[in-house]
Amino acid sequence: MRVDLLRGEIARSGKTQKEVANFIGMSEGTFIRHMKKGAFGTDDSEKMIEFLKIKNPERIFLTSL
Repeated sequence: MRVDLLRGEIARSGKTQKEVANFIGMSEGTFIRHMKKGAFGTDDSEKMIEFLKIKNPERIFLTSL
């Protein structure tokens, strides 16, 4: 996962990390820990794609190891 690109999408949308965390149903602290690890579940990723209106999610969430 490309955390830098996700942060860019959050900024582009004008939303805060807290708003994104609330939308996907987790605390802001848990969201920040997931961001540091660069790991979100499929359900959370899909919710973020919807909430942030990400046009090319594969460049963020589908990165090779």
